Amino acid sequence: METVVNRDSKLSELMQIQKVQLATLEELVDFFSKEKLKYFISGGTVLGSNYFKNFIPYDDDIDIAMSRSDFNKFLQLVRNAKFSSQNLKVAHYTINPNFKYTSIRIQNVNLEVVDVSNLSGEVTFPSIDIASIDGSPNNKLKRWIYYKKLLFLRGKLTLAYFDTINLTKKRTTIQKFEIKMFKIIGQFLTLNPVKIKQQIDQTLSHYPMENSTFSGTYMGAYKEKEFIKTSTWGNPKAYEFNNKYYMGPENTDAYISELYGGFTYYEQDEQNNDRHYFLPQEGNIQ
Repeated sequence: METVVNRDSKLSELMQIQKVQLATLEELVDFFSKEKLKYFISGGTVLGSNYFKNFIPYDDDIDIAMSRSDFNKFLQLVRNAKFSSQNLKVAHYTINPNFKYTSIRIQNVNLEVVDVSNLSGEVTFPSIDIASIDGSPNNKLKRWIYYKKLLFLRGKLTLAYFDTINLTKKRTTIQKFEIKMFKIIGQFLTLNPVKIKQQIDQTLSHYPMENSTFSGTYMGAYKEKEFIKTSTWGNPKAYEFNNKYYMGPENTDAYISELYGGFTYYEQDEQNNDRHYFLPQEGNIQ
C-alpha cells in the first residue's frame, strides 16, 4: 500500500511539471505565430507526439528546434524586449554570460523544481530549450572535418565547465572515463566559455540548413548523429500533442528512424533516469 501511495505522489508531481511545460509551449507558440517564426517540436517531444499524442508518460521535457535564421530572429526580439511575459524568463549566454549553453532556455517561473543535472541542488524552474538547426558541408570529407572541429570546440567548452559535470548521470563507461579526464585536465586550464560558445556559433552558422543535405542540432546529446537529412525536417507539419496541434518535422517516421533508430518504452525502474526535474522535496531522488 505504501508503494502505491508513493508512486501516485510521483505521478502527481510529474503531471504538475508537465502542465507547466505545456503552458510554456502554448505561450511560446502563440508568439512564434505572431512573429511568423517557424519552429519544430523535436527530440522526445516528437516521440511523445508520434506514439502517445502527448508526453511520453514518464517524461517532463519539451524540445523545440528552429533554423539558425529563425533562432537568431527570436533572440533579437528577446534582446529588443519584443518578447515579454510575466510567466517566462529567457536565458542565453549573450544575455547572461554565466548561462552554460548555446541554446535559448525559456523558464516558467510559476513552479519551483530541482534540475537533476544541477549538482548544487539549487531550486530552479521547468524550462524548454530551443536549439538551432544548422547545416553542414555537402562534401563527405569536408563534413567529416567539420564534425571533428565541432567536437574539438565542444570538448573545450566541457573543459571550461569541468567542475559542473554530473558524474551521477547515466553514461557509458567510455563517457565516464572521458569526463574524469576532462575534470583532471580542466584544473590546469583557464578557458573563456563565452568565447568558446561564440566560436561554436560562428562555426555552426557557416552552413545554413536550407543549402545543406544534412542538418541538425549539433549541441544536442547525440552530437553529429543529430544531423539528419534536411528533407526529413522539410516544412513544419502539424502534429497532435495533448489535444492541440504543434509543428514538427515533415517526416516524423524518418526523423525517429534517423535519430533514434526506433523507440523503446522504459521499464518502471528506468523511468526516473529520463526525468529532468523533481519538485524540491523530491530533489534527492535518484
